[in-house]
Amino acid sequence: MLLVHGMIDENVHFRHTVRLINALIRTHKPYELILFPDERHGPRRLEDRVYLEERCETSLSKHSINPKIKSYDHTDEQFCGFLTRAKRSTNES
Repeated sequence: MLLVHGMIDENVHFRHTVRLINALIRTHKPYELILFPDERHGPRRLEDRVYLEERCETSLSKHSINPKIKSYDHTDEQFCGFLTRAKRSTNES
């Protein structure tokens, strides 16, 4: 499970993420945690969105049920989608 948390998120407090992590540990479930110290509920800075997109792709590839899938299509907005939208907005500027 990939967990992502912005440390200044006012919607989901970090203590709730910690409760989830404790439950995962109790049940011996693997997890990865990505923290964004300067972000709220969703990454807004381009560099953070790109970083998250890359980490999502890596995680999805690593945990894919289909071993033939090596990477995901960045044009598919069902897949994280931050990088695709960020590239579009950069190109439109």
